[in-house]
Amino acid sequence: MQHGQLVFLVHGYSINRTGTYGQLHRQLERRGFAPREIQLGRYVSLDDDIELRDLARAMDRAVCAALRPLPSGTPFHMLTHSTGALIARHWLLEHYSQRRYPRSRLGNLVFLAGPHFGSRLAHHGRSVIARVWRQGDVGQRVLSALELGSQYGWESSLRLAAEADFFGSRGIRPYCLSGDRTSRDLLRHVGLLREKGSDEVVRLASANLNFRHYRLDMLRDELFDHAAPAAQLSGIPFAALRNYTHSGAGNSILQSISAVEPPDWSIKADSQDGRRLNLKLIVHLLASPTDNASYAANRELLASLTDSESQRLSDCAQLQLRFLDRDGRPVEDYFVEFGEARRVTERDRYGLEFQRMEITQSKAITHIHRNSRNPHILTLFIDRSLLTREASYGMRVFVEGQRLLHWDPQASETDSAITIKGEHLLDHLLPRHSTTLVDVTLDRVPARALFQFDSAASVHDDVALEAFIEQELLAFSRSRAYRALDDAGRRRALSRLERRLESQRPELRERFRHDYHVQWERSGRIRRSALDG
Repeated sequence: MQHGQLVFLVHGYSINRTGTYGQLHRQLERRGFAPREIQLGRYVSLDDDIELRDLARAMDRAVCAALRPLPSGTPFHMLTHSTGALIARHWLLEHYSQRRYPRSRLGNLVFLAGPHFGSRLAHHGRSVIARVWRQGDVGQRVLSALELGSQYGWESSLRLAAEADFFGSRGIRPYCLSGDRTSRDLLRHVGLLREKGSDEVVRLASANLNFRHYRLDMLRDELFDHAAPAAQLSGIPFAALRNYTHSGAGNSILQSISAVEPPDWSIKADSQDGRRLNLKLIVHLLASPTDNASYAANRELLASLTDSESQRLSDCAQLQLRFLDRDGRPVEDYFVEFGEARRVTERDRYGLEFQRMEITQSKAITHIHRNSRNPHILTLFIDRSLLTREASYGMRVFVEGQRLLHWDPQASETDSAITIKGEHLLDHLLPRHSTTLVDVTLDRVPARALFQFDSAASVHDDVALEAFIEQELLAFSRSRAYRALDDAGRRRALSRLERRLESQRPELRERFRHDYHVQWERSGRIRRSALDG
């Protein structure tokens, strides 16, 4: 490490003291940093009026003040823990990237357990219990950005991926490290704190900044096997460390660092059994040269460390679905089926054969979260070990329509599933320890009755036809078959009957003129078809 290069340390949520860094600053001094070159950050997050943009702007001012006495172009480095990652990302997007700094100045950027794609715990941080524990404000706006599937998380991630080589073009070398261990103390017997594939607070899939973004059209797409990502962020070195938790003095990836110097600073690429691996990696990455060859070597090192523990590390991935209509507006009332898919042949009550896609809901989905502020974003946490490469999988989305509005594909359509082979699912859509973002497009379709033009000659006929349709709906609602359905089934059946009557209005009008009794007989078949779906 060359003399005169600063390193900034940025802590996580709910902390406002430098003790959270453990003895990292002492160890950095031993490895070549002067005390004045180690900048220990402190900021306020437990204030409901504070947003990430406020913290990023304040951090920008503090970084500029620390750099001002140094010669122009002096490199500096940064290490963040937990929520500090989101502050640093926002700072990069809104301040550092706006030429306030020469592009070559920020070098190594180490993210420790950064919730790049949210934390399951953030949603519970806004609960009444949390308010009691914190005696007041809990940082509502910061927690909203930290929640799984937050709009902020999506937008900032896609902005990073929108520019080719966002980090490399600025000379920045980001690294991601996170733990895969849960403690056994009394306070952590809560299920959400002992989640497989996490460090108790942040999932490995969320801590990995590499991601893929796909677009899926439920009406036009049938196979997802060869879909190409619409955007992606790749090549960022990532390591999953099995011995470390998120916080606490015992095994925390940051707070467990003591003042005792390791007897050996070497890192074995084929094993994580060495003591104080977290400290060794942090110091090694912060002190690494920023040239391409050194960065590639570090990428290989972190990948080897993760691969060396592949049998003991959790095999999980995260899928975030954002449901939009074709105009890009949120769709908030939906139901998703995901699991093994197979085609089955059945017969309807009239003896006609038809095929449908049968989906068995997968047990691989270990947790589902609908974002509280943006309910059109759904996060699925998936145990990949329960998926097989040989199987075929499918996803079906149900959106209930109304009398004058329905959705394509319709909730009544049993063959409107998107399918994908298991090998493509595991290799492309759900890579290990990563998050995949998928924009799902649905069609919002107004019924013909919502707006139409009628010729003057048909007005008198339509009066009688409307009365006939009303009688049909009334008769159907009094039928024994209708009463046998539950509330949801009744709504679906009535909706199907209305749509079919509306779609056949021209034919009904013509036949209604000639033979009312023939049409009435035919309407019985229409009512039966509404029950069939």
